[in-house]
Amino acid sequence: ERELLSLASLDSTSDTPKQPHQRRTAYDFDSFGVVFDDFSYPSSRLIRRMRRCESRLLPFLDEWQVVDVVLTNHEIVLFDVYEESDYDISGQEFNLSTNGGKGLRLCDVAKGRKILSQFDLDDIDFVDIEHRLATVSDSTNDVESGHEQLLEFWQGGNDHIDGYRSQKMNLRWCNVNEDRLKVHFKSGGGTTLFMRFTVDLKEMERRKLELHAGEELSDIGRQAKVWCRSIAHLRGANNLTRMSLPHFNDDHEMDDFIELCPREEEAQEGRLKTLLRRNTSFAFDEQTLARINGTD
Repeated sequence: ERELLSLASLDSTSDTPKQPHQRRTAYDFDSFGVVFDDFSYPSSRLIRRMRRCESRLLPFLDEWQVVDVVLTNHEIVLFDVYEESDYDISGQEFNLSTNGGKGLRLCDVAKGRKILSQFDLDDIDFVDIEHRLATVSDSTNDVESGHEQLLEFWQGGNDHIDGYRSQKMNLRWCNVNEDRLKVHFKSGGGTTLFMRFTVDLKEMERRKLELHAGEELSDIGRQAKVWCRSIAHLRGANNLTRMSLPHFNDDHEMDDFIELCPREEEAQEGRLKTLLRRNTSFAFDEQTLARINGTD
């Protein structure tokens, strides 16, 4: 099923003003399972499918960790990938696997899950995509193997999560174009959440195998793009105060949300060569820009 972005459905914060519950802070959840008051709006519906991703939260956490992320009209929530072992979900009236949880209530999706972090959308003043071009590797390892580690939670991804290694994932990301969703929050002196979606990695690896010699893979990751646009439209251009958005809500909207970043640091890991296919101006041709600005 195509997960189309409906901008009209994102005009959500014009209703009643938010009066959130008092919540525990990020990384303060010591036990599995949640209660109703753990969320500002526990009955809010997921507007995107639950996605497995790697996240890091600067300046607090510099290492990538694998999480499951959900988005409502009011908040971003990160869950530990592991379920509570003795939690009985047999009586639940919903099926998470039918649409990845999209349209389900947050309080239902959260049952049996450990909350790692919660972020209020009203606290966001910046969101974009850091785009890193693929490097050239001298490794003989098959970095496209192990696709089972890239499954979503609702696809049975936890059956293989024990095989996750951040260093191996970094090598896989270096061999394809990598897109990191970057979200900045005002509170706490300023924190920045980075997410890279495993489904984007799987798609980039698949497309790389299909390319002919000499072709470039310059598309932006589909989920990074969809989540970026969703968050941006939930906040609105006037609230993204750290950004200049001259193309907001027009045909070239994504031009304002893509940031080309070098790979010097990543290129030194895993004996990767520092030969980069770089484009300092990020000036794509018209056909590529049309794909980037698509809403699929």
